[in-house]
Amino acid sequence: MLTSAATSTHSPNHITQAAFIHCAEVCSVRPSGLNETVIHSVGYFGPNFEGRHGLVAKGCLQYLHGLRRDICQLQSLRSTKQLDAKELEERIRLYITPTLRHACQRWAYHLSLTRYDDDAAYSLLYTFLTRHLLHWVEVLSLLGKVDIAAPLLELAVSWLHERNACLNDLGDESCDLMRTAIRFIQAFRDPIVARGCHVYTALAFSRTEGPLHRVYNTDGAGNLPGATMRWTRYLVRFLGVQIMDLSDKLTNAEFSPRGSIGGGYSDVYCLKVHPSGPVVAIKALRPVGIDTGSPVGLNRLCKRLLREVKLGASLNHPHVAQVSGFAIIHDKPALVSPWCKHGNIRKYLQERSPKLTRDRRLELLLQVAEGLRYLHSHDPVVVHGDLKADNVLVNDEEEAQLCDFGLSRFVDDPQLAVFFTSKGSNGTTRWCAPEILAEEGLCNQRSDIYSFACLGIEIMIDQIPFAGIGSDFNIMKAIGAGCSPIPQDYREPPALAGLWDLLRRCWLAPGERPTIHEVCDKLSLFTRQQSTPLRMVRRR
Repeated sequence: MLTSAATSTHSPNHITQAAFIHCAEVCSVRPSGLNETVIHSVGYFGPNFEGRHGLVAKGCLQYLHGLRRDICQLQSLRSTKQLDAKELEERIRLYITPTLRHACQRWAYHLSLTRYDDDAAYSLLYTFLTRHLLHWVEVLSLLGKVDIAAPLLELAVSWLHERNACLNDLGDESCDLMRTAIRFIQAFRDPIVARGCHVYTALAFSRTEGPLHRVYNTDGAGNLPGATMRWTRYLVRFLGVQIMDLSDKLTNAEFSPRGSIGGGYSDVYCLKVHPSGPVVAIKALRPVGIDTGSPVGLNRLCKRLLREVKLGASLNHPHVAQVSGFAIIHDKPALVSPWCKHGNIRKYLQERSPKLTRDRRLELLLQVAEGLRYLHSHDPVVVHGDLKADNVLVNDEEEAQLCDFGLSRFVDDPQLAVFFTSKGSNGTTRWCAPEILAEEGLCNQRSDIYSFACLGIEIMIDQIPFAGIGSDFNIMKAIGAGCSPIPQDYREPPALAGLWDLLRRCWLAPGERPTIHEVCDKLSLFTRQQSTPLRMVRRR
């Protein structure tokens, strides 16, 4: 039920500083010994209790709308030198006024006591969330109050839930944005504090041509995909991930469908950014099973981008594909990587077979294994989750590189776990471990080993696993019955002594499979037994 109507002579969209200060004092100062229940019951704030708080809430939010302007005063627009502690403290005292402090620290409290049908308060809240939330977090950090950010947002979420229930409103993305912000603030408190104290986020906003200014400030259109993607770019930057945002350089680029390569989770385009520049691959994430017209769907797509950005930026190995940056292009998320002219290893093998020697194939397989060893040795551990020939690139030096981490996830990463939980379903059926097909658990290192052995068949003899079985349904039946690939399924099984035995061990029950370290050691032994010297496989 809606609370009683408020009567006020003030404009619902504007409040003077004097009125705001007066209402803030009245609403915030209580006689000692009076709890919230008593205050409500005796009408301590008079007959217009909700109206007073609504007025102050709107005043607070109006002040927060000016945060970009206020916080940028903390550092000279023309200066890039770091302020010392004393200078910073003086500027904080000068530019973050008592009124602004109250607005930053109490806005959600006043909002929580505001009438649910106060559309002006809701409108101001929405603008704050989509345009000024970053500035508010930074001000709290400068004040040493970043720990109150999440509780304040929780209050606002509760108010929005009640508002939606009272008005029979399905709501918009506001609650979702706040929940994401809460998880983000809780997970990355220390980087937020460090960045606030160094004021360099404010510096980025101080110049209208600066990249952060263009990212976070809306064009007023208020369209859902645009606002949500801007929020994603903000999160990526604030994670402290060392990865370039190339959106502005690529927004006006023309993408030719003829240059695209479709995958299960993305479309990859070949693009030359500048006439004299390098060719890059633009991996546009495909919204598989996601309704991008809804806030929930957009949030899922943004999480997928954040996961891949976080993952790509943390990896550095010659046999793992590099991620150069990310982009939001026409409100769609994408990753940017160097273009590999040889394509994936399936294409590479088909174009060179039968000239490709067994030794060369073994070299490529060892390179893939070394890339997987790097992932499984990473801190935190990274599981690929979708190993197959389509997801191994061959770079310009003709070296194998793992790519397309569409199902990848960090293992035991408390930061990333805040944002994402990976439901271990499904790579492609022929390459998928039986325990994953049976939905008995998440993808893990042991399921990667199973898929690696299936990939080994592709690399060594140019045939897919379970070559003698046609449909995915029959493959699932065979795997469920405990079957694994056998030499008789192939016209020319690997002749290398011991290799088939190694692959067969990888298809045993999860606890009996070798680790990737054992696999690499065994493959290295095979290479030393060959008469033809192989190129050095790079390890890091």
